Amino acid sequence: MWPFGEDIDILSGDLLADLKAILGDMRPTEEVFLVSPYIKFDANVRRAIKAAAENDVKIHLLLRRGVDRPIEDSVFLAESGVKVRETENLHAKVYWCKHVAIVTSMNLHEFSDRNNIEVSVYFGSKRRIKEVKGLIDVWWNAATPLSVVELASSKHASNTINNIGAVCIQCKDAIDRNKAKPMCLKCFRDWENAGKNRVRPEKFCHYCGKQRVTTINQPLCDSCLQATNSY
Repeated sequence: MWPFGEDIDILSGDLLADLKAILGDMRPTEEVFLVSPYIKFDANVRRAIKAAAENDVKIHLLLRRGVDRPIEDSVFLAESGVKVRETENLHAKVYWCKHVAIVTSMNLHEFSDRNNIEVSVYFGSKRRIKEVKGLIDVWWNAATPLSVVELASSKHASNTINNIGAVCIQCKDAIDRNKAKPMCLKCFRDWENAGKNRVRPEKFCHYCGKQRVTTINQPLCDSCLQATNSY
């Protein structure tokens, strides 16, 4: 049943600003749960997480297993003392503290913040906050913890799946990130001279740089394609 009369707000504003404010208002030993399948922190989010962790706020982050995340964020999390777990097939985005529970469409990802149309439901009643926490507890308890070593050295940590750089899908030279132009100039000219076959198998993923079968038409591996579509 829809909780008519409860303390609920539906907003499409700056969720990351609200999260930063929540982290800033937390007291030592209080808990925050961040449930986000995909992450890419901007500098302000990193500062807010670091300041809260240094203030002895207990920060828990639940991620989707098997997806790439920026190496700089993985190292930051390992150094900041955030408790991180992974779980299969996570698609929910929920942000929780004892004062408010936020259920939203938005990942904790700067691409989502800058480019996507998102919406968030804020629950302020104690009953609803407790119910949301119950869901998070089920997911958290079933998830796999990541140690500091595992987090910093995770095979899913990538320094190329970002909004800055990428690689040529034929030779792996560093180039600008552009799915419409996923080759360096030399390889592109070789491709043109070979007949402009847009489904010719190439060697690398344009985003993460891993050795994968790609094409001009689809220059991303399955993992990067899934991550891009989910931001």
